[in-house]
Amino acid sequence: MSVFTAGLLSCIILGELAEAQSPPLKISRETTFITEPIGSNGMPDYLGAVRQRMSAGATHENNFWVLVWPAMGNAEHSFPEFIADVERQLGVTIPEQGEYRELKYSEAISKQYGKALEGPWAREECPVVANWIDDNEQFLATLKRASFRSHAYAAPVTMNDQQMLIYVLLPHVQRSRDFARLLNMRANLRMQEGDFEGAWDDLLTSYRVAGHIDKGFTLIERLVAIAIRNMTQETVCTWLSRTPDNAAKLAARRQELVPLLEFDDMSAVVDMGERMMNLQLALMIVDGARQQEEINAIFDSCGLTLDAGGGSSDAEEFQLIQELQAARGPLMRYLIAGGDINVTLKHINAHFDAMSDAMKKPTHQERVLAFEKFDARTSEDAQLSQNGLQLIGEFVFASDEDYETLPARALLGALSPAISNVNEAATRAMARRATLLAAFDVAEEIKRTGEIPTSLSSEAQLDPYTDLPLHYEVQGGAVVIYSVGQNLTDNGGRTFGEGDGMDDVRATLLIP
Repeated sequence: MSVFTAGLLSCIILGELAEAQSPPLKISRETTFITEPIGSNGMPDYLGAVRQRMSAGATHENNFWVLVWPAMGNAEHSFPEFIADVERQLGVTIPEQGEYRELKYSEAISKQYGKALEGPWAREECPVVANWIDDNEQFLATLKRASFRSHAYAAPVTMNDQQMLIYVLLPHVQRSRDFARLLNMRANLRMQEGDFEGAWDDLLTSYRVAGHIDKGFTLIERLVAIAIRNMTQETVCTWLSRTPDNAAKLAARRQELVPLLEFDDMSAVVDMGERMMNLQLALMIVDGARQQEEINAIFDSCGLTLDAGGGSSDAEEFQLIQELQAARGPLMRYLIAGGDINVTLKHINAHFDAMSDAMKKPTHQERVLAFEKFDARTSEDAQLSQNGLQLIGEFVFASDEDYETLPARALLGALSPAISNVNEAATRAMARRATLLAAFDVAEEIKRTGEIPTSLSSEAQLDPYTDLPLHYEVQGGAVVIYSVGQNLTDNGGRTFGEGDGMDDVRATLLIP
């Protein structure tokens, strides 16, 4: 095929698509997923829908972020329009400098920072961190008070005037990890100083903060909440190993903690966040609201695949490939705009329905099997969004049925997350919860009898990876309770960084 022929083919394809008229949009659960609110352009207002759902029941008196945003201040130095929109939605004033004081992290203090997170520490060992905690005493008091609130509406705001969910900014979520680090560092300091009640208080606050982050509509927020819980569990295990509490008091602490360890499956956030982002983008392309450069940027996220094949260095053939690849961006736009938008939306919805169903499978292994099939399809679709040659080839040679779903498949391939990774993060969080609760049971038994149990009780938590009992070992001066992790192999309680392929999920109690 000559370069001229390739260029002519591209022009014919795009010319035909440019003349195509998409049938009228049908607003329904099967197509747009939401039926209200409707924007001034006649399209579903997805950002408005998210705001309605997230703010339901939230008031000035019960909203976590009404207290935390002003106390945090503009710590991430967000642009003024963003801050003004958050202020308007929450009915608050956000100062440039709130109660929160930032730690200017540097290599010089990295050792102090790490030590303060690892376990109990003294002020003279980590003076910079100690001063940081002292500087944030007022902020941490506000954070604790806010953590008892029932709702967490953070007022989602986008970075442009198109109100695209894909462009919602999350500076408050980024900063929340620092808040959790502060709480865990202070808990370790308080343990060193003998204040186990104060340390426990900080740990509960950290879990409550994670619970509020968990109420967001994006996968990023869910994953940050999991990270905060993971960090906090390490400190709780240290607290369990050192606390002077008796068995009865530990049982009461356990009851206090259990509700804070619960979290929903990811299906709700997939529906509200990921699904709506994809539907909204498809509709924006049809509506012509996005500039061609912006559309290209989305599909160029993984870069073009330029391959002359067979090692050929023929300049004309390579130029041919470049021309066909260059046609990919406009083709993506016209495929979506020129096809039946209702078919495209239905295919996107079917994709996310399947994803949601997979997340609701009762066992890890059932979810893994569902996600393996799911990720295989998504991987194939990703090639369409990354490879202009394949996209054009599919367009030219696809059957009528495949042609109808081609726009949705290319769009989903560019934007869909690697859902199996999300499933793994969720199952690992379940395993951490199971090992922590089992650790409480063991600590209570030691306090009650003065002896180390030889095994876990028959009522102990099961390993969510296998639905079998957790593993239990006494290793030197510690009790180790662990799950086999994703590799489903008993690694003796060893985890990441402790040997090739080690991924057990553990809770460790030091034996007094």
